Amino acid sequence: MRVTGVEIDYDCATSRLADYVVFLRNLRARLAPDLRLSITMLPTWLDSAQLEQALAAVDESVLQVHAVLDPALGLFEAKRARARVRAYGGGAPHGWRVALPA
Repeated sequence: MRVTGVEIDYDCATSRLADYVVFLRNLRARLAPDLRLSITMLPTWLDSAQLEQALAAVDESVLQVHAVLDPALGLFEAKRARARVRAYGGGAPHGWRVALPA
């Protein structure tokens, strides 16, 4: 089997995103040039000044649109997920995907 990429699924706190960018840049520098680097990103990053730098360090991102914000509402709210996808979709600098709960 040939490995073609690495995905990091780390729920980095928005307040620590600058440190995560440093990690991603260091990781990118150590990966073979033909390996794609992908990250799972949190919707809270959409308002971060560090988002552009984080996305510049990777080839692809996966927007996580599920979370337990209120246990009474459960893991997934379609209306909120749709809004987050729209918010991200207009500014994504590369290919991206959406992570939905299974």
